[in-house]
Amino acid sequence: MPSTDRRRDVLDSLRRHRDREMTPGQSLTLEAIQSRYGVSRTLARDCVHALESVGIVASRRQVGIAVQPREHWSALAPELVRWQLEADPARSPSSAP
Repeated sequence: MPSTDRRRDVLDSLRRHRDREMTPGQSLTLEAIQSRYGVSRTLARDCVHALESVGIVASRRQVGIAVQPREHWSALAPELVRWQLEADPARSPSSAP
């Protein structure tokens, strides 16, 4: 599987995990991401950077990777829009009459 596909799979899984089980302020670690998804540290770090770029998480020394409240998310980021459409298929343009 190409690394971009694996990256997308991990990001999608992290998003679903965030929607179900994570609360704002909760901390993650790269090690936890690596072990949960069976990925390298490089790929885990890349996924964290992608989530940081849209405001879903913030990385801080001595704290780890903190989940951010929805108000901090970049609502118009393409990845975030795609995730939200996938989470609510009724709002997807492909389901329009």
